[in-house]
Amino acid sequence: MSVDTILIKRHNHRVHPCDRTQKLALLEHLINLHSDKEILVLSALDISTLEDKIDADNVSFVQDKDLLENPKVKCDMIISLDLSTSPEAYVQRLNQTSTYALLLADDKDQQELYKIETLMKRTLTKEVISSFEPESYIKDREAAKDLKERQEYNRQNQEERDEKRKKAWAKQKKESKYLGKDEDGKPIFSGKSGERNHRFDGTPRSEDEKEYAGKEKSQRRAGSKPWEKKENNTNNNDWRNKSSNNDTKPTTAKRPPRVIKMPKQKKSAEG
Repeated sequence: MSVDTILIKRHNHRVHPCDRTQKLALLEHLINLHSDKEILVLSALDISTLEDKIDADNVSFVQDKDLLENPKVKCDMIISLDLSTSPEAYVQRLNQTSTYALLLADDKDQQELYKIETLMKRTLTKEVISSFEPESYIKDREAAKDLKERQEYNRQNQEERDEKRKKAWAKQKKESKYLGKDEDGKPIFSGKSGERNHRFDGTPRSEDEKEYAGKEKSQRRAGSKPWEKKENNTNNNDWRNKSSNNDTKPTTAKRPPRVIKMPKQKKSAEG
């Protein structure tokens, strides 16, 4: 059966997700909802027992194998209780009507819908009916709700942490004041500050001293020793650069030049 013969419009061909235990109740709900239409209920299994459970004059129950014997059965709406054994057999169901087609699909049926969509080259519209929502859909919705709440909670906490961090950064740096000297003659300051140089008079460091301290600190991190003599030091007045008179450069004995002796030539017999 070719898919080109399907006359059902896309929005009239719908899939109603539900649990397997809800299919009978959902079928009764759809039959009552469309009581003005001729309905054909289809299934791959024997559904003759449903005729005793559902009492409606506008409903007929047909198995897939019966469509091969009587393919001219026509109706206003078909309701599939399950999927056919093959996508081609499901397309044969659709040719029984030109108006409406509904499919009751549980989780297992929904995993096989891609085969039908591939054959028909179009997707099927899913519509969840109230009071017949599958349990998996409810769990996914609750999980999505929990995830949204966690994300909102983390966002609020992040905003609070950012606000505390901004307040901490906004605090002004306390000025360090010279308060005098202690019993040992050491200077006393009101707070810690990088501007002081521990002089007895409490005066701040000059710009040259700050620059020298920064270079000294970077060299110390690099592994150099601050008390070693530096050749390219611009501060010639620093006592660290002054060498004592007893300093002497170590001397090493020079190697004598290498003399290469040429071998003597033997005198020939004629000579």
